[in-house]
Amino acid sequence: MRGHSNTHTHTQTKHKNPILHLVCILVCFCLILFFIQSSYFTGSAKLDLSKRLEVDVLSQFQSSVQQCVANRGLGLTADIIDHCKLKLKYPE
Repeated sequence: MRGHSNTHTHTQTKHKNPILHLVCILVCFCLILFFIQSSYFTGSAKLDLSKRLEVDVLSQFQSSVQQCVANRGLGLTADIIDHCKLKLKYPE
């Protein structure tokens, strides 16, 4: 009987180890996935802030060019089409 109970205990530890390893691998995979997703979204927010800053700088530049053209009194006008396009019109 003693040999039988020892074999039974040895068999239980064999079955626990693969499950334990599987759980550890699953937890590690989930942590890696979480870190990848969190770094991806954090990088995206920084990029959006950078783009907004660039658009603000372009808009300020266009406004100053528009005011400068209007103040020169040569009849030129500067029309802002979008944040990338500025159209100068000559008098007809």
